[in-house]
Amino acid sequence: MFRVLAQLWRGELPLPQAFWRFGVIYGLAINLVLSALALLAHVAFGSMVLTGIVHFAAVPYNTLAFAGVWRSADRHTGPSWQADLAKSAIVAMFVALLVV
Repeated sequence: MFRVLAQLWRGELPLPQAFWRFGVIYGLAINLVLSALALLAHVAFGSMVLTGIVHFAAVPYNTLAFAGVWRSADRHTGPSWQADLAKSAIVAMFVALLVV
Protein backbone atom coordinates (compact mmCIF):
# COMPACT_ATOMS: atom_id res chain seq x y z
CA MET A 1 0.00 0.00 0.00
CA PHE A 2 2.85 2.39 0.79
CA ARG A 3 4.31 1.74 -2.66
CA VAL A 4 1.03 2.82 -4.29
CA LEU A 5 0.85 5.93 -2.10
CA ALA A 6 4.44 6.77 -3.07
CA GLN A 7 3.49 6.37 -6.73
CA LEU A 8 0.47 8.61 -6.14
CA TRP A 9 2.66 11.25 -4.49
CA ARG A 10 5.11 11.20 -7.40
CA GLY A 11 2.31 11.38 -9.99
CA GLU A 12 3.18 8.01 -11.46
CA LEU A 13 -0.38 6.65 -11.44
CA PRO A 14 -2.64 7.07 -14.45
CA LEU A 15 -4.80 10.17 -14.11
CA PRO A 16 -8.14 8.30 -13.98
CA GLN A 17 -6.89 6.08 -11.14
CA ALA A 18 -5.36 8.97 -9.21
CA PHE A 19 -8.43 11.16 -9.57
CA TRP A 20 -11.30 8.72 -9.17
CA ARG A 21 -9.81 6.19 -6.78
CA PHE A 22 -7.68 8.37 -4.52
CA GLY A 23 -9.19 11.81 -5.02
CA VAL A 24 -12.90 11.04 -5.16
CA ILE A 25 -13.67 7.63 -3.65
CA TYR A 26 -11.07 7.39 -0.88
CA GLY A 27 -11.09 11.13 -0.29
CA LEU A 28 -14.83 11.34 0.20
CA ALA A 29 -14.88 8.21 2.37
CA ILE A 30 -12.12 9.47 4.66
CA ASN A 31 -13.63 12.93 4.93
CA LEU A 32 -17.15 11.65 5.60
CA VAL A 33 -15.94 9.31 8.35
CA LEU A 34 -13.82 11.99 10.02
CA SER A 35 -16.57 14.59 9.74
CA ALA A 36 -19.02 12.20 11.39
CA LEU A 37 -16.50 11.44 14.13
CA ALA A 38 -15.90 15.16 14.63
CA LEU A 39 -19.63 15.73 15.00
CA LEU A 40 -19.88 12.87 17.49
CA ALA A 41 -16.90 14.20 19.42
CA HIS A 42 -18.50 17.63 19.57
CA VAL A 43 -21.82 16.25 20.80
CA ALA A 44 -20.21 13.88 23.30
CA PHE A 45 -17.51 16.16 24.70
CA GLY A 46 -18.42 19.68 23.59
CA SER A 47 -14.78 20.43 22.90
CA MET A 48 -14.14 22.61 19.89
CA VAL A 49 -10.45 21.74 20.07
CA LEU A 50 -11.12 17.99 19.84
CA THR A 51 -13.71 18.59 17.12
CA GLY A 52 -11.21 20.60 15.09
CA ILE A 53 -8.44 18.04 15.52
CA VAL A 54 -10.66 15.19 14.35
CA HIS A 55 -12.13 17.19 11.48
CA PHE A 56 -8.77 18.37 10.18
CA ALA A 57 -7.10 14.95 10.58
CA ALA A 58 -7.96 14.37 6.91
CA VAL A 59 -5.79 17.25 5.70
CA PRO A 60 -2.63 15.12 5.26
CA TYR A 61 -4.51 12.61 3.09
CA ASN A 62 -6.23 15.41 1.17
CA THR A 63 -2.82 16.98 0.53
CA LEU A 64 -1.46 13.65 -0.71
CA ALA A 65 -4.44 13.16 -3.04
CA PHE A 66 -4.24 16.76 -4.26
CA ALA A 67 -0.52 16.50 -5.07
CA GLY A 68 -0.93 13.08 -6.66
CA VAL A 69 -3.77 14.08 -8.92
CA TRP A 70 -2.02 17.32 -9.88
CA ARG A 71 1.21 15.53 -10.75
CA SER A 72 -0.63 12.76 -12.61
CA ALA A 73 -2.43 15.44 -14.60
CA ASP A 74 0.93 17.00 -15.51
CA ARG A 75 2.06 13.62 -16.91
CA HIS A 76 -1.26 12.80 -18.58
CA THR A 77 -0.77 11.91 -22.25
CA GLY A 78 -4.43 12.13 -23.20
CA PRO A 79 -6.42 15.22 -24.11
CA SER A 80 -5.26 18.31 -22.23
CA TRP A 81 -8.83 19.21 -21.24
CA GLN A 82 -8.95 16.06 -19.10
CA ALA A 83 -5.87 17.13 -17.17
CA ASP A 84 -7.21 20.68 -16.81
CA LEU A 85 -10.58 19.41 -15.60
CA ALA A 86 -8.96 17.04 -13.09
CA LYS A 87 -6.82 19.89 -11.72
CA SER A 88 -9.81 22.20 -11.40
CA ALA A 89 -11.91 19.53 -9.73
CA ILE A 90 -9.22 18.49 -7.24
CA VAL A 91 -8.66 22.13 -6.22
CA ALA A 92 -12.41 22.60 -5.67
CA MET A 93 -12.64 19.32 -3.72
CA PHE A 94 -9.63 20.20 -1.55
CA VAL A 95 -11.09 23.60 -0.63
CA ALA A 96 -14.60 22.21 -0.10
CA LEU A 97 -13.39 19.38 2.13
CA LEU A 98 -11.54 21.87 4.32
CA VAL A 99 -14.66 23.86 5.07
CA VAL A 100 -17.34 21.18 5.12
